[in-house]
Formats: sequence, structure tokens, C-alpha cells
Amino acid sequence: MSTTYLITGATRGIGIELAKQLSENESNHVIGTYRSDSSAKQLFELASKRKNVDTVKLDVSDEASIKLLPKQLDAITSKLDIVIFNAAIADSYIPILKTPLSVWQEHFQTNTFGPVLIFQQVYPYLKKSDHPAAHFISSVAGSIGYELPFQVGAYGASKAALNYIVKKIGEQHPELVTSMLHPGMVETTMGRYGFDTFNALSEDSKPVVEDGTTVSPALSATRIIQAIEDPATNGKFIDVADRSVIPF
Repeated sequence: MSTTYLITGATRGIGIELAKQLSENESNHVIGTYRSDSSAKQLFELASKRKNVDTVKLDVSDEASIKLLPKQLDAITSKLDIVIFNAAIADSYIPILKTPLSVWQEHFQTNTFGPVLIFQQVYPYLKKSDHPAAHFISSVAGSIGYELPFQVGAYGASKAALNYIVKKIGEQHPELVTSMLHPGMVETTMGRYGFDTFNALSEDSKPVVEDGTTVSPALSATRIIQAIEDPATNGKFIDVADRSVIPF
């Protein structure tokens, strides 16, 4: 039986690895989103090599772009079984006192409002599935009960808000499997920028993020796939490394 996946932000890092690994199974139909042609080389190459991979253009920070998603999906599929909300930004590592409004707005627009608006558009497609699921890539930075030694106010707050919304989605739509997944400290372009920034700002010159503590996008993607295949993750905020529950 074919399973149709939609992966947002599938052009690099975790997103492209999810697309690669899921499409290895020819019974899976993988739809990956990209923001611009210039950023989608890997995704386009994958789609050209594998008949079970399709692409749609989507800017998760732009409401007009999000509203065009159904028209693109209609040309590809009539249903979605699993949506993985992966697209996000994390590019502010300064104290809250110094974080301008524009930074808060940018992080919430992409990391919180974007997934909500996309969920509203894809829900009709999920309803047509016999086993619908919506999995959201979150972060331990969004946990209020977990202390991180990092200055990630805007990013963490946007992920905490996302976690609240996903929890409510699960309550309001019990027919859906939902989860919030911490992918680990991943060696993506976005992640490496953050790690280097944390270390540069370390007051005692000791690296905040030490070598050997990060994971590759490929390994993170493998763990994410294993987590979404585990029924025990439903409704929970999970660290994909060991599937332990993270406090909200």
C-alpha cells in the first residue's frame, strides 16, 4: 500500500535526507517543498532520478504562497498520509533585551504561523487518509522545563508556541497522529552557524557545543523516520535520539 508524504523544507539538511530515505521505498510517494529554484538543486536532482518524488514550491513564511499549496497538490495527489513540518529558521543568538521586534516576528512567522497555516491547507488531504499523521520538527530549545545554556530567545519561544499549538491540534483532531520531534544537534548549515556562534560567545572560552556531540542530517532523518513509525510517540514531545519525552 502506498504512503504519501509531504515534507516542508526539503531542499537541504534534515529535509532532503528525509526525502532521500523515504523515497528509497518505491511504495512511498514523497512530495518535497522548496522555497526557490536556486535552493532546490538537490531536491530537483532527486526528483529527476526517482519517479516517486514530486516537488512543490512553498514559502512557509508567506501566506499567499501557502494558499497556493492546494492547487499544486491537486495536480499530484488526492490525499496525504503523513505531513512532516520541517521548514524552520534559527538565526538569532542574542539576549532577549537586545532582540528587536523584527527578529521575533521573523521567527514566529516561519516557525509558528507557517506550520499552522500549512496545516489548515493540508488537513482536507489528511482527512482522506486511513492513517493520517502530522509530525512537527520542534526543538528542545522550545521546552520551558529544560534549561539550555544558549541565547535562543526568539527561536525557543517560537518553538514553544508551536508545541502548544500541536498539542491542541492533537486534542481537537484525535483521528490524527501528531508529534513534536527534537531532531538533535544536527550538523546542518543552520545548525553549524548556531554552534559556532554559541562557542564564540562562550564567556570561559570552553566550547558550548563540543566536537562529537552533534549528529549528521542523515542520522537525524533516520531517527525521525523511526520515531514517526513508533505509535508511542503520538501526542508527545520526543527526543528522536532515544525517544525520551521532553518536558513542555
